[in-house]
Amino acid sequence: MMIRILIFAVSLLSFLNVKAAPVVEGEKQASAPKITLIAPGENDVLQIGKAIHFDMDLDDEILLQSYRVEIHDNFDGHSHTQANEGSPFPSIFDKTWELQGVKKRNIHHHGIVIPADAKEGIYHLRIWCTNANGEQSTVIRTVHLSKGPGTQYHHH
Repeated sequence: MMIRILIFAVSLLSFLNVKAAPVVEGEKQASAPKITLIAPGENDVLQIGKAIHFDMDLDDEILLQSYRVEIHDNFDGHSHTQANEGSPFPSIFDKTWELQGVKKRNIHHHGIVIPADAKEGIYHLRIWCTNANGEQSTVIRTVHLSKGPGTQYHHH
């Protein structure tokens, strides 16, 4: 019985020591992933009922886990702060893609379609990228939805 208690105590102390290990001065700490959104650009006009050209680079020191794209209206002129980092605004598009196992990735597709019943006006396009440690970055672009042709930058 005494041996079991001793083994438990040594195991517990080892666990606590690993969990509470201090940060070594000068040691680089992991940071949130870097998002470089290439398209759509700020204030681009996106056509309702059509797919958008989506292009971005993701980069992380650890491993990328996923990215999420969400589009909601900005008819009320709101801004985004740490206090409302969630998405309390009704979305017209919201999808998450998994990216496990890579540190860098170029994302280029036409898989985001603006719903045909979306109203014309000003919207926010938000991108979240999360790494394997759960650290997250966000990029927000203002875009305009129109029933007419879009004026989106297009680079292949």
